[in-house]
Amino acid sequence: MDHAHTDNHSSDRFDVIILGAGAAGLYCALTAASRKIRVLVLEQLAKPCIRVRASGGGKCNFSNTSVTPDNYYSDNPHFCKSALARFQTNHFLSLLKKHGIKWTERENGRLFLSGTATGIAEMLIRNNRELGTIIRCGVCVQGVEKSGNIFKISTTAGEFTTPALITATGGLARKELGASGVANKIAANFGISVILVKPALVPFTLSKRVYNGSLSGISIDAEISCGRKKFRDALLFTHRGISGPAGLQASLYWKDNMPVTINMLPDNKAEKLLAAEKHKGSRISPKTILGRVLPKRLVSFFAENDDWNCRTGSLAPVQIDRIAGIIHRWTIVPEGTEGFEKAEVSRGGVSTAGISSRTMECLTVPGLYFIGEALDVTGMLGGYNLHWAWASGHAAGSAVPRG
Repeated sequence: MDHAHTDNHSSDRFDVIILGAGAAGLYCALTAASRKIRVLVLEQLAKPCIRVRASGGGKCNFSNTSVTPDNYYSDNPHFCKSALARFQTNHFLSLLKKHGIKWTERENGRLFLSGTATGIAEMLIRNNRELGTIIRCGVCVQGVEKSGNIFKISTTAGEFTTPALITATGGLARKELGASGVANKIAANFGISVILVKPALVPFTLSKRVYNGSLSGISIDAEISCGRKKFRDALLFTHRGISGPAGLQASLYWKDNMPVTINMLPDNKAEKLLAAEKHKGSRISPKTILGRVLPKRLVSFFAENDDWNCRTGSLAPVQIDRIAGIIHRWTIVPEGTEGFEKAEVSRGGVSTAGISSRTMECLTVPGLYFIGEALDVTGMLGGYNLHWAWASGHAAGSAVPRG
C-alpha cells in the first residue's frame, strides 16, 4: 500500500500534475491543494517521500534557524532570494506545531525531528490526501510534450494530460532514493538550458601519493578552505580521503584540480606551543607535544622527518614554521569525489536563467515549472536543501492557476 489514492481518475480532472512525490513535490501539492486546486502527483518509486524518510540518518534535518541566500550555491546566487523571503523557517515550524510534531535544535542551528523522519513524510501524505490530492506511485515518466496549452505526459501507467506541469524529480544523487535525470530531459526537450550536474556534499578522494588511508576513522575539529569559502566543523578521514561535515561542505564549492587547505588546530597556534617549549629548552619532540592536542596517529602521519622528532629546545625558527605550516595549512588537491552514490545532493541542474524566481515557472514554456533539487540551486549541509524544497514548492504551489 503506498498510503495514497491509486484509483484511475481521468486526467482531465486535474489542474496540475506534479512529477515526484518527494519533499518539494508533496509540499507543492499541499500548497496548491489548500487553494482548492486539483492535484495529481506521479512518483516512480513504490512509496512517496522515500528520501525524506532517509534524511538526517532518519531524524530529518528539515531546516535551519538561519536560512539566507548565502547558504546556497547557484550560477545565479540571487535566484533563491524571492522564494526564501516568502517561506521562512517559522512557516514550516508552525506546520509541525499544528500537527504535534516535535523538533530539536542542534549545532549550527540545524533543526531535526525529535522522532523519526517518517513523521514529516506521513504528515505530508495525510494532509494531501485530506485535501483531495491523488498520489500514484510506481509510475515512470517516459516523455512529455505540449500541444497548445496542454501537456501530455507519457508514462508506464498510460498518458496523462494537464494545463500545468510541475517537475520535482530531484537531481542525480542517490539513485536508490529515486534520483533520475527526468527533470534535465524534460528541460532539454523544451529547449531549456541545463547546468552540468555534479555530485555535491560528497566525500573527497585523495591520490595514494598524498594519502595512504592510514588515518581512516580519525575525526577532528578542523577548518577547511575551498576557494573563498571556509568551513569549521568535524573533519573525518576515510580509507579513500576526507569526509565529515567540513569536508562535505567544501565539496559543494570544489571544482576539478582546485586545492583545499585544512587547518587541523583552529583554536591553537602550533607556533606558540612549540616556541614555548623551545624557550624552556625542552627535550621533548614536537611530535610528542602536538600529540597532546591532536590524535597521535594523525601527528605520526606527518612526523616523518627530523623536524618532528628532534628536541623541541633545539628547533630553529624555520623548523617551527614548517611544522606549523603543515598543521595549519595542509594544502591538498583532491583526486576527485566518491560520486553520486555517496553524495547527499547534486549540484547544477535546470538553469535558473529561464525560470521565474517568484513562481518557478519556465519563462519560455508557460505552465511548466521546476522546483527543488531539479533546479540549479544547492544548499549547504545543515537543513538548507530540504528548506529549499519547501520554499520552492511553496512558490510554485502558490502560483499555479486553476485549470
